[in-house]
Amino acid sequence: MPHLVAEVDQARARDAGVSSAVIAEALTRTVSSVPVTEFREGDDTIPITLRGEDAVRSDPVVRETPPIASANGGTVPLSQVASITVVNRFARIERQDFTRAITVEGKSSVMAAGNIAAHISQGLATIAASLPPGHAVQVVGVFQDSAESRSSLAVNFPLCFGRIALLFVTQFNSNRRALILGLIMPLVITGVALGLRVMGANFGFMLIVGILALFGIIFNNAIVLLDRIDLERKAGAEGVDAIVDACAQRLRPTTMTVITTVLGLLPLLIARDPLFFGFASVVASGLVVGSILTLGVLPILYSLLIETEERRANEESKSAPSEVLPPPIPELLAPMASKKTVKMCGESSFFC
Repeated sequence: MPHLVAEVDQARARDAGVSSAVIAEALTRTVSSVPVTEFREGDDTIPITLRGEDAVRSDPVVRETPPIASANGGTVPLSQVASITVVNRFARIERQDFTRAITVEGKSSVMAAGNIAAHISQGLATIAASLPPGHAVQVVGVFQDSAESRSSLAVNFPLCFGRIALLFVTQFNSNRRALILGLIMPLVITGVALGLRVMGANFGFMLIVGILALFGIIFNNAIVLLDRIDLERKAGAEGVDAIVDACAQRLRPTTMTVITTVLGLLPLLIARDPLFFGFASVVASGLVVGSILTLGVLPILYSLLIETEERRANEESKSAPSEVLPPPIPELLAPMASKKTVKMCGESSFFC
């Protein structure tokens, strides 16, 4: 940014009775502005400033001729006591963590901050390598705020997943059923990775939000399917029949949920919205792949961890030798009554 620099000849200024402060005040009043008063209009305060005309401020010749008041009561032109030069320098020196910093800002209407950072990372690395010691290049702004948000989420992830696992165990009163729901989590990550690869979206904060929302949808479908299998078994279905019937009943609702969700996210995918494109890609792809894998993998896990174990327990209970109980009292007395032998003991008689 161009700046005016006044080099004062101190010898001439002393002879003319002019100080550097007077010269600086005259230049400020002519080129920039000085406050004069304020105008109040209701609750608003409007400052009134004084400065030279545009011709004076833009013409180099006229700019060097404003009169400077001297101590003896006269005036001298500025050109007699100082020389004016135009130099380019920073308008403002900013500091970050007590270190001088130059901020370059940019905004895109078609790309998110994470995508922009990924595209310019190689160029920034080249610039950083060419800088002298003590200089560095740092990406801040929305990208830095997103990184801080991801760090905050990562700290609370273990606590949240621990509470979810405790809720599953409490709800189903079974460690094996909670384990089945926990094993569904890698299926969601598979769909997310596939969607990021196909759609070309970059990882960012909104993608983490989409993954968390996707976990909720997939877990909800898995819980309903697991509960449906248990209801089929209580209704009398056994073994594989209960699992197949439950999957057949949940196929249509799950399919309708996937179709409606993907169609709702389709405008964001087509328009490649800078903010929600990654979110839509994660939810759409993860929901399609995760739902298909859930309907295929959860019945297998249920059969291996629950159905097989219960079948083995039933077989062991049937094969265990039963304890021989003593015959009841009437059966013990039956042989005694069949002898019909009468013994006389005084005036009384009894069977023996």
